[in-house]
Amino acid sequence: MKKLNKLFKSFIVILSLLLIMGNAQGNVYGEEASTLTFTKCQSGMSLHLYRVADGKFGSYKYTEAFLDAKNANININKLQTSEEAQIAATTLMGYAVNKEDSHFIASGNKVRVEGLSAGLYLLVIDDFHDGHKVSRYLPYLIDVSTSKEIALTKYSNTEIYQYKLLKQWNGTNNPPKSITVDLYVHGKKERTVILEKEKNYAYSWKTNSSRNYSVVEHKVEGYKNTVSTAQKDGIQSIVLTNTKDVKKPPHVKTGDSTNITIYIFLLALSGLALILMGKRLEK
Repeated sequence: MKKLNKLFKSFIVILSLLLIMGNAQGNVYGEEASTLTFTKCQSGMSLHLYRVADGKFGSYKYTEAFLDAKNANININKLQTSEEAQIAATTLMGYAVNKEDSHFIASGNKVRVEGLSAGLYLLVIDDFHDGHKVSRYLPYLIDVSTSKEIALTKYSNTEIYQYKLLKQWNGTNNPPKSITVDLYVHGKKERTVILEKEKNYAYSWKTNSSRNYSVVEHKVEGYKNTVSTAQKDGIQSIVLTNTKDVKKPPHVKTGDSTNITIYIFLLALSGLALILMGKRLEK
């Protein structure tokens, strides 16, 4: 009986040790770093990954950097639909401003991120420009314990055209502090712009369609202007050049400017008349 008790106690001890080792091994595996792969990237696109919360779904706790997100009207532990998750991601994107992130530039159609601790992450993607086409991506909320690969397909395409208005001055070191310019499209005034000296007489804007602008500068006393355009790096520049109007001094007449040719002609005519009269008298 005693031997049986000893065997039973030994069995209990061994079983307990096995259970403890199993739990410890499970915890080790649970804390293993995760790998996340983003697919369907565009080469050159810029990705920002933020660690928003520790733990797993149902027991997430905001990281120290995102504690201020507790003020948001979202509950990251109760997101049931993709719509709720998208609203949460878009809301958290505002709290990610000026926060530390892991930044990646896609060199192909995939980005692989290794060594991620368990938790909830926010992915923010910068607008991707390809000529006039701009791809604008929605943010993603990702739990690395359940997601290993994310296809970046949530974006919309639009066209953006960039313009720049510049002022140059010739013949002066003391130009006006500001000038006013009207921009017209198809004969209709689209906007009025004030170019200021303290802003280097420059103004930039964007549109979602290509436009052919006509420029009317409010008259600047003492200057004459010209307008030219240039295209570089997808930006249409309109350059206004104002040149100082230097008035020439009035011409001062010196001496008699009467045309002497008239007098020579009259003198020759008189001489001819005298010759003819002399010949008649000889007859």
